[in-house]
Amino acid sequence: LAHLILIKIKNINPVLVTIIYFFQHLSSKFSSDVMSAILDKGFLLVMGWGFYDDELIGLCNTMNNIKLDMPIYNGLNANISLCNIPVFIIGSGPSIDNDIEIIKQNKNKAIICSAGSGLSVLYSNGIVPDFHFEIERMPFINDSGIKTNYTSQALKKYTKEYLDKINFIGLNVLFKEVFELFKKRYLFFRNNDAGSAIVENSIARLTVTNPSVINAVISFAAILKF
Repeated sequence: LAHLILIKIKNINPVLVTIIYFFQHLSSKFSSDVMSAILDKGFLLVMGWGFYDDELIGLCNTMNNIKLDMPIYNGLNANISLCNIPVFIIGSGPSIDNDIEIIKQNKNKAIICSAGSGLSVLYSNGIVPDFHFEIERMPFINDSGIKTNYTSQALKKYTKEYLDKINFIGLNVLFKEVFELFKKRYLFFRNNDAGSAIVENSIARLTVTNPSVINAVISFAAILKF
C-alpha cells in the first residue's frame, strides 16, 4: 500500500512527498506500518535531483562541449559482429582485487570499459581500456584561481601516450578540459538534464546513468546488445 501511495504521489508531483501529512483515523499496526514505510522510502522520490548550481554548471559545460564538435551518441544500431564479444566493465569496487588477474589473462579477448576511478586500477596493472567513461561535473578551483573539474585533475596523472590510446565517452555536463585530454573523444546526453534540453529532440538521450558512472556503462552495453 505504501508503494502504491508513493507511485501516486510521484505521478502528481514528487516534491509533494516532502510536505506529506498523515491523518490517522484508525489506530492499528497496519496503518502505522504503512505510514512508517512511506516516511522511510519517500525520500527516494526526490533523491538524485541535484541542485540549481549543478544544472547551471552542466548547461554551461554542455554549450562549451558542443563547440568542440565531437561525435555524439545517437542510438545507432549495434554492429552485430561485435555483440558476441564479452565486455568487462571495470570500476574501483572491492571485487577488483579478486578479478584483476582474470582481467589480465583475458584483456585481449574482451572489450574493456573503465568507469571513473576504475581507470587507475587498469593503469597500475598495465592495461589500456578500449573505452573510458566519465559523468562527474564537480567544480574545482586550481592554484591559479581557474575553475576546472575534479575529473580532469584526476585524469592528468596519466601519461598523454596512455590517454591517446583510449576512446573516451563523456557526459555532456563534463568540463571541456576533460574531453581535451583525449585524442579520441565522444559525447553523450542523458534524460532529465538541463544541458540535454537545449539540443534537438532527434539526439538520443541515455537513461539510467545514475547514481554512478558504472550505471552509464551498463546502459551503453545493454543498448548496444552486448
